[in-house]
Amino acid sequence: MAQLRIHVTADDIAKAEREKTMKCVVARAIARSVPGATRVEVDLQSIRWTTKEGDRWIYLTPPVVQGYVIDFDAGESIEPFMFALDSRHRLPAARKYKSTPAGKAVDKARHTNASAQKKLARATGASRKAASEEAKRAEVNLATVRAAYKGAVRRERVNDSTRPALPRLHKSGGRWFGVRQLRANQDTPAD
Repeated sequence: MAQLRIHVTADDIAKAEREKTMKCVVARAIARSVPGATRVEVDLQSIRWTTKEGDRWIYLTPPVVQGYVIDFDAGESIEPFMFALDSRHRLPAARKYKSTPAGKAVDKARHTNASAQKKLARATGASRKAASEEAKRAEVNLATVRAAYKGAVRRERVNDSTRPALPRLHKSGGRWFGVRQLRANQDTPAD
């Protein structure tokens, strides 16, 4: 894919939501224009989506698109526009991993243990004894599972990318700009 042209229409602008990475004007246009694109996310740094095959496409956001995103989120009216995503600005996707049966067993035991510990922390009175026994059983089960799968591979690499895995970050789906950037969009009173 050498160059991908995306047309943002008036319909995309009308249906888009402000400050939402997955529902902004550009995300709607990409979801409409790229066949099979899901999980489309757009911010000032990058444009990302997943295809039906499970490949994650990541492009650097063109400066023109950054301006439209900031203007749209600030509440200004924008007109339909067109932009191109160039393969020279495409970033390689991170490695993909899949849990093995050993990894799934350990994850399940860790989850059960954490749930039992939370239940114990909330328990009061007569239910505390039962919760304490359940927490002890969960800890013993976790230790047993970890010992059983001590040397086992817990995750296998699915694709053969040589790029190191990117850190996982919590995403809220919202998009907020710093106070300094928003001040640039507001009228400042004359001194």
